[in-house]
Amino acid sequence: PKGETTALFVSPPYDNSLIFLPDTQSVCLEGGNYDFIIYDVYGDGICCDWGEGSYQLAFDGEVVVNGGSFGLSETKPFTTPGFDNSVTTDPPVPSPTTDPPDTSPSDCHNLFINLNFDQYPVDTSWDISQGGVIV
Repeated sequence: PKGETTALFVSPPYDNSLIFLPDTQSVCLEGGNYDFIIYDVYGDGICCDWGEGSYQLAFDGEVVVNGGSFGLSETKPFTTPGFDNSVTTDPPVPSPTTDPPDTSPSDCHNLFINLNFDQYPVDTSWDISQGGVIV
């Protein structure tokens, strides 16, 4: 439906083998604005009732989002490095004498999602979306 978005990336299913352990996932994002949404099905976040859990998102070691104490969910907006919201340009039109454009993802920013779980990692999941709320 109009106005809804879907997750661009979703967490893998976590199980109890990760109790009190760290986990790192990475995703490649094009330049832009995104939302990181973390969920806890029990409603007590990943810190501090059942351990000192936390999460952190970073580009090349630069932390852009972190947390751990929340309820059922928490949404944190973030922007890829160097993305300028005020700049909008039309894509260049290649002339007939140029080589074909490179179609590889040149605007890839590696985002690392680092989680330190509490006693119930099976309760935790996350999404990354762009342009709205996941419904």
